[in-house]
Amino acid sequence: MPYVSRNESGEITGLHHSPPEAVEVEWLDGKDPQIQHYLHASAATEQPRLYLSNTDADMIRVIDDLIELLIAKNVFTFTELPEAVQRKLGSRRQWREDLGMLSNLVDQGERIF
Repeated sequence: MPYVSRNESGEITGLHHSPPEAVEVEWLDGKDPQIQHYLHASAATEQPRLYLSNTDADMIRVIDDLIELLIAKNVFTFTELPEAVQRKLGSRRQWREDLGMLSNLVDQGERIF
């Protein structure tokens, strides 16, 4: 590796295994302090992105529940939402109901054999 591309300030903006076309690059040794700094800075910004990505599913459920609560409290009606949103929420609601039914097929205390 590292072919590096830089911005106007001379800061490394990317690492490449081979020199990409249409981008001005230079080759640096992998142990070059500039590359080590770039990798360290990239890892520091990647951690928050990874956390946010990992919590997206939880937040989607929070938003689903919040919308249901606001509708139940008559803050707004379901039909006031854009059609695309209505379809997505309706589909998610149906999937959750279907999954709930599947989990109730066998009583946890009931022995099959």
